[in-house]
Amino acid sequence: MVRIKGFDPKANNIKGFDAYGQNVTQAIGLFQIDLSSVSIDLSGLPSGTYFLQSEQSEFTIIKR
Repeated sequence: MVRIKGFDPKANNIKGFDAYGQNVTQAIGLFQIDLSSVSIDLSGLPSGTYFLQSEQSEFTIIKR
């Protein structure tokens, strides 16, 4: 689980992509923690590098 603070998850459409540019959004679990935090579950994905995009930000996550 990865926790991201600083944005309203309801106001952002979070999308996920693997290192090859394939959309993996459907395999990501997204859970709102509070008004400005979200927890992202990548357990449904194999190890690798993932890129998360929202309307406000971009994040790179390496799952080992």
